Amino acid sequence: MARSRWLQALAALLVVALAVPLALSRVVFVGELRRGGPGSGWAVVGLTWFVVALAAVAAGGWAFLTARRQFDRRARVMAAAVATSPDWVWGSDVDGRITFSNEAVTEVLGYQAEALAGASVFTLLANEASRCRARALLSESLRLASGWDDVELIWAHKGGWDVALRGSGEPARDRKGRIVGFGGSRRIVGEDRTPRAVVVSARQRVTAVLASGAVDVALQPIVDLASGRLIAVEALARFHDGRSPDAWFADARDAGRSHELDELTFNAALPLLPLIPDSVYLSVNASPELLMDAGFRQRLIESGVPLGRVVIEITEHARVADYGDLNAALSPLRARGVRFAIDDTGAGYASLSHVLQLNPDIIKLDRALIANLDGDRARRSLVTALVLLALDVGATVTGEGVETEIQKDTLATLGVDHAQGYLLARPTTDRTVWQEWWTQSTRAPRPVVAAPAQRPRPIDH
Repeated sequence: MARSRWLQALAALLVVALAVPLALSRVVFVGELRRGGPGSGWAVVGLTWFVVALAAVAAGGWAFLTARRQFDRRARVMAAAVATSPDWVWGSDVDGRITFSNEAVTEVLGYQAEALAGASVFTLLANEASRCRARALLSESLRLASGWDDVELIWAHKGGWDVALRGSGEPARDRKGRIVGFGGSRRIVGEDRTPRAVVVSARQRVTAVLASGAVDVALQPIVDLASGRLIAVEALARFHDGRSPDAWFADARDAGRSHELDELTFNAALPLLPLIPDSVYLSVNASPELLMDAGFRQRLIESGVPLGRVVIEITEHARVADYGDLNAALSPLRARGVRFAIDDTGAGYASLSHVLQLNPDIIKLDRALIANLDGDRARRSLVTALVLLALDVGATVTGEGVETEIQKDTLATLGVDHAQGYLLARPTTDRTVWQEWWTQSTRAPRPVVAAPAQRPRPIDH
């Protein structure tokens, strides 16, 4: 913040330094015009130059201060995200010496963050195979000037046991573009390595669903916090065996068919649009991998669906390898009216990268961020930083998993625009309940009435 104030003061001093001689020039030019004579023509030219130059100085100063403010806000978002992330967020130099760790490393490896400063990652790895893999990653990344994605290594916990961590990394560069280190995040991998029999069973289940298209769609309202009006519904996949969508998508990943299941559940939601009032948009989940599929994008464009009423929520199923490529893939859909939301923001470090790199129309706060919002200053700081960032990029903010009046009121106080959660209504496939929502959306502003109680909440895809 001190550096930001210093830069603002420097910009103001520059404006004054340029404005003074310009103002003196104006006095000379105006005086010459009043006197008339042969110098009047040059005075007109000079006065025009003065106006243009002054406007340029003002515009440049304003642009500089605006860019500085946006940079500071993004920095606050990342700082708050690092502080609250359950992932081990780290930085290292090109030789693998740790330059930064967030506090989550204590939960992950048992070390205090400051104790790891200057330590070599190779001394923290549990076996020679992992150390060789890490050296190869650093060498290859330096050679190709690229990062790595979803790599699993075995680390030595301070308590004396081994921990499997999966993570991604990317180069850190100096002002001249030279690679000076790496940064990224890592999270704990579960003990289960998925036996072959489990994979075979998962493949059979997923194949049967893909062949039959046996998936239902539940809707859950999204409500404007200021007016209580229904503005949108999110489509959530429901499967006939009652298992959660997360369980089904885990099966699909084990079977190598997550892309197909992702498209099936996406397409199952689109026929519901004619049932939804024109003033209400439909929000549907899609992974970055699905959105990168040119065939999927073309089929969506040619489907005849009113894309201006569709919001695609980008889920955090995998790290995005190249945001430039993903932005290019989203461009033709944006041109046809599709809006994009970043789902589960605040749940992990990767979702913050999505927000900063993709300039979404909607930022959806993860339910884990909302759960203890009123009693946790760090979470409130992250929400505030995201609200300010949303103002800069022209996005709205939606709080997910709202279950109490205190949570709803806290979100409204922090400037969040919309809310979604059990306090407002549960997801349901019951079309008579949907109709009640549509009816209420045309009445005087008031909160949506909750749907009838259902079985305990699954984790939604």
